Amino acid sequence: MVGAARTEESSVHAKALDTFVIVHATTAFFFALTMLLRPGVFGLFSKQPIIDASLTGDAVRWASPFVFGFSGLAAASLKFGPAERRAVATIFAASFWLATFIGCWVQSNGRWKPVHAANIVLFSSLAVSYSAFLFAFPQSFAARSGRGVRRTYPGSGTY
Repeated sequence: MVGAARTEESSVHAKALDTFVIVHATTAFFFALTMLLRPGVFGLFSKQPIIDASLTGDAVRWASPFVFGFSGLAAASLKFGPAERRAVATIFAASFWLATFIGCWVQSNGRWKPVHAANIVLFSSLAVSYSAFLFAFPQSFAARSGRGVRRTYPGSGTY
């Protein structure tokens, strides 16, 4: 009975992880689309306007493929095995922690409106969530929400 309860708990955590990844991939896709098509929207966060046809607008637009890449990697990871999903989650957690710290630093330089803190909250929530799945709920990567992917890796046990 304990094994069945543990499997059910892992399945619940795996479904939560899958749902989180789907939301992350979708949000990142629309964030990147906005960066590409309407970079001036991000002027909402800065004290100086960001014009679509400006150097700053170009920089925002030029960064959009990387956000599209994060979106695609998140979506693709739904089909990965447990070890690969953990690796992707680790990359995302590290990247979002870095974005959080950099966001705090740039917020302190005076060029950003207080509403810029919403971006810091967004990135820190992604960092905290991926970290929580990695460290507090590692079983999330074992069960595959009914997709039946199970692998054995040397030295890492059965997933």
